[in-house]
Amino acid sequence: MQLMEAARRFLAPDMTISEYYEAIRHFEAKQLGRVKNQSYPNRIISAEDAARMPDNSAKYETLAYRYHGLDRVRELLGDGKPVAFVGWHHGARDHSDYALARTIPRIAIFARWVIQYGRVFSIPMATMGGLALVKMKRFLEDGRPVFYYLDGAPHGECVQLPVFGINCNFSTAPIKLFQSVAGLRIVPVTNFYVDGAGDELEVEVNFHPALGVDGELAGMDERGILASLLAPLEQDQRERGPGQVLINYFPHRERLARQAVARQSGARQASDPQKTI
Repeated sequence: MQLMEAARRFLAPDMTISEYYEAIRHFEAKQLGRVKNQSYPNRIISAEDAARMPDNSAKYETLAYRYHGLDRVRELLGDGKPVAFVGWHHGARDHSDYALARTIPRIAIFARWVIQYGRVFSIPMATMGGLALVKMKRFLEDGRPVFYYLDGAPHGECVQLPVFGINCNFSTAPIKLFQSVAGLRIVPVTNFYVDGAGDELEVEVNFHPALGVDGELAGMDERGILASLLAPLEQDQRERGPGQVLINYFPHRERLARQAVARQSGARQASDPQKTI
């Protein structure tokens, strides 16, 4: 919520909070309604359970996916050393996890709830708490890549870092975990909706250069690591998708303005029953 409010102040200062959230709901209902995930118990879905469930890739494949930097990522994944991917809730958020799962099938996605992406199931941090971090470390040490949202709800020890010019809290526990994994490389990932053929949207996935190459994590503290990971995310947001923090609300600003004018007009008419149009 803190990051969301920072984005509203920076990117849409002329919108009220209610207009901003209404625009979010409108966009999700219109563009993301195609993705309806089945609810699952908030526990880890075993490989055996996953194998018995139908692949739900079809609903995500209604959009096309463009990748930038994927060859560099495949080189990292092929050298036997651990790799973690990090992002935040922005842009193509209901397709961003699947965009990774479809091209990195072994990836372990750590999200708030259990969600199915094709045959990949996310690991629920909301109910597992610290145990999720234990499992994340085990996966990394076993050579399995993971994905984590840097802007998840901050718990425990935090540091404040400016995002869009406003200080926001970020948990340090996942960063300390990353520091404890020998040879780890961390790849920031951004995802945006872009115009495709006709009126269809496409998802653009950008893999940034990895942090941690040549052991550089060893000489950095938690604040430095977080700042280095957030920098490309914020820069991409400003340059590639300034209207897509959490979701893209800019196309709906005119509609919101019309609704506001209509409400004001209705209020004036109610206070002046003699007025006619």
